[in-house]
Amino acid sequence: MLAGLVLGASFVTLTPKHNDFQIYYEAAHSVQQTGNPYTQAPAYIYPPLLAYLIQPIAVLPPFTAQRLWFAINTALLGVLLAISLKQCAAPAIQARWGLVVFAVVLAPPTILCLQLGQLGIVMAVLLIAIYSMRQRTMAVSFVFAVACLLKLYPALLGVFFLRRRSWSVLVGGSMAAFGIVLVHIALAGSEPYQRYLSNPFPRSAFPAEAEFNISLYGFWFRLLTTNAYAISVMHFPFLAILLTCLTSVAIVGIGLWLTMHAQAVDEALIFSLWLTVICLVAPINGYYNLSLMLVPVLALLRHLRKRPSPRLSQALLVATLLLMIPPNWNTSVEWLYTSVHSGWGVLVLTPSLYGLLIYYSILVVVIHRMRNTRDQRSEASSSIMESNKVRAIAYSSPNAE
Repeated sequence: MLAGLVLGASFVTLTPKHNDFQIYYEAAHSVQQTGNPYTQAPAYIYPPLLAYLIQPIAVLPPFTAQRLWFAINTALLGVLLAISLKQCAAPAIQARWGLVVFAVVLAPPTILCLQLGQLGIVMAVLLIAIYSMRQRTMAVSFVFAVACLLKLYPALLGVFFLRRRSWSVLVGGSMAAFGIVLVHIALAGSEPYQRYLSNPFPRSAFPAEAEFNISLYGFWFRLLTTNAYAISVMHFPFLAILLTCLTSVAIVGIGLWLTMHAQAVDEALIFSLWLTVICLVAPINGYYNLSLMLVPVLALLRHLRKRPSPRLSQALLVATLLLMIPPNWNTSVEWLYTSVHSGWGVLVLTPSLYGLLIYYSILVVVIHRMRNTRDQRSEASSSIMESNKVRAIAYSSPNAE
């Protein structure tokens, strides 16, 4: 009931002033007028598919369409909660589902995504659907293809499938994506895809250094390059690129190393690890995308109920609190705003990035410990079997006493 009141309050306070959905809406109108979603300003920077999928909404007046999109996102939030609780939560957490719903609705990433009309909840539903249908290759391949054609960053999950040697998913996903594009081209022509691939958008269309971008790319480029969103420590683009590449490779590399032993641990923990990898490595990861962190939260809580660890529990609490700090946390105090937007103060401009890094670290520690436990048990079992074999041979010998 309380969650419903919060959602209702968010709905009645919607305003066209803060409305990222307007970009999708205008792109859909551009399709209707010119057959191309890339002709309006501000620029539409996503693959063409989304602009065509929201055509039915684009026939409505702008504010009506915005409110309908809010309703659709709210329904998808319910789907996200239902799947996540069923797939990743401990029975004790499932029994308190109302508290989980209320907490998720209150979470700033959820509120911001609903109010702005962004795609964070849509993408979170698609990604959790990939996990929940992991035994159904064709369904996973299709959902994976759709997710990649709406936004590019889910394609990073292909590294996870590659490491798991899920060739059928990779091949099926590629074929599904290719098929969707071919059908789309047959219906709408190839110009939108040619325009998208030619990348004609101005630099301002990619606000990668803006405070909303919770990723390694955003962090290093805010700190080390001249930009419109913060006063950097220095202008050293090469160093920014180098550090972005090194930290990204390290995070992906550790993920690949641990995924090799995925059979030894909870599948939800491995998938959660890769969700954090995607958020950190994607060049643009909006704060509103953190709705998908519901999966790591529930998976880690389930693990910590089985294997309590005060230190990990405290780290999880700190990480969650940091994730709840929105990008505009410093705007109400002028001196604070100036401090964190200039020089070394940029290091604390996005606390939620550190929360994401702590979540990644916790998952690495947990998965590594579970792998070691499995290895120790395997060695002990092998030792016992070898000992029993030696005894059996000894007692079967004619000279045995």
